[in-house]
Amino acid sequence: MHYLLLSSISNEELEKDRVAAIKEGKRASKTARKFARKPFTEAANAFLEERRPKEAERTTQFEKERVKPLLRFFGDKPLLRITGEDVTTYQNARLEKRACPTEL
Repeated sequence: MHYLLLSSISNEELEKDRVAAIKEGKRASKTARKFARKPFTEAANAFLEERRPKEAERTTQFEKERVKPLLRFFGDKPLLRITGEDVTTYQNARLEKRACPTEL
């Protein structure tokens, strides 16, 4: 039983280390790290283009309209520099403009 306790403590510590490394971006693949450095505008456009073949044309048009406020707000800020606080600021700014909740 003592062995199981030590083993679980070790696993907990390993999990904490793993989570910390992920938060620091050390566990991301090279592709993910490269994508995270992209400016928001470029990443958003890549996302829209990736979805395009899987969606109806009307849906694609709708998504392009919905992303415009995000593009104006985040601009060329690299994805990895966008924080939770930035997202909250964006949401609050949209609420102040009385934007439709689905557009937040």
